[in-house]
Amino acid sequence: MLVLFIAMTSATPLLAGRPPTTQEARGLADRAKDAPFATSGRATFEELKVGDLQLTAATENIHCTGFTFNVVFNVLKAEMAQWDRDRLIKFRNEWYGMTPESARMQLVTAMVNAQVGTYVQNPAEAKVGDFAYFQRLATLDSYPRGLGHSVVITELIPPEGPAVGFKYLSAQPDTQDRNGQELFERNPQDPNQQVTIDKARLFIGRTNP
Repeated sequence: MLVLFIAMTSATPLLAGRPPTTQEARGLADRAKDAPFATSGRATFEELKVGDLQLTAATENIHCTGFTFNVVFNVLKAEMAQWDRDRLIKFRNEWYGMTPESARMQLVTAMVNAQVGTYVQNPAEAKVGDFAYFQRLATLDSYPRGLGHSVVITELIPPEGPAVGFKYLSAQPDTQDRNGQELFERNPQDPNQQVTIDKARLFIGRTNP
């Protein structure tokens, strides 16, 4: 997984409300674009706790899955406060792909099993504010071929849909977390754009209304 290069303070929640709306998701992306970069290129993320249970520790180094977990935690914070310890740990571990059942679909498995979201089986029906976990095509000549990524979708490609790809926010050093984008099918509006996502290993989750 990758290291997060984004300057956000722990005082600012990533998203408020459930599910994230188009406006909230765009606001998240805008805050990332406008944030001043720390000299180290890192940001401090606060520990995530429910009661006395620490789900993640405070850190200056956070990978893509840690970033999206931070987002979903803020989206679901009120609901998660009512969960018991076992449910919280299960949700975190599945989001990170740490269980045999969640290794392939990660965040989607976590959302479905916790009954807080659904699996968007047709990627063309993706919406801004959805979460996505995907693997890149192993045949790519450029870095990072074959690697997985966990993201929040901030814009569809093309914007009016149906989607053939999306822009996103996550831990992506080469775009400094600003408008990273991937295609899972050829873009008829720009045939020269490279397809980078293995569509068979693209999994999109959407929080419940």
